[in-house]
Amino acid sequence: MAATLPPTTEAIEELRRQIDELRKGMNAPASAVLPPWLSPLLQGVTILTIAAGGFWLGSVNRTVTQTSDRVDKIYTILVESKDSLAARTSVSEARLESIDEKLDQLSTSPKR
Repeated sequence: MAATLPPTTEAIEELRRQIDELRKGMNAPASAVLPPWLSPLLQGVTILTIAAGGFWLGSVNRTVTQTSDRVDKIYTILVESKDSLAARTSVSEARLESIDEKLDQLSTSPKR
């Protein structure tokens, strides 16, 4: 068996220095790893993305508002106005119901 020799003082100091460098590297902020020009570029891209998202949400809001206005207008035309489709068809429905009642009376009345 080979005898293990105790480490020399120089070897111990070298290991300590390497450990200290690794600790410093682990605790270093991410900006220390990035090139100096990349951090402002990423910040600018982030700001532009947020601004573009805001404009997009504004256009979606405008589209939803316009569609809602159209639906309200169509609803008013179909249901609420005096010239609406419901008002026009109610007269026809009343006439058809009266004809239906007359036919029922004729079919249920005894034949002579």
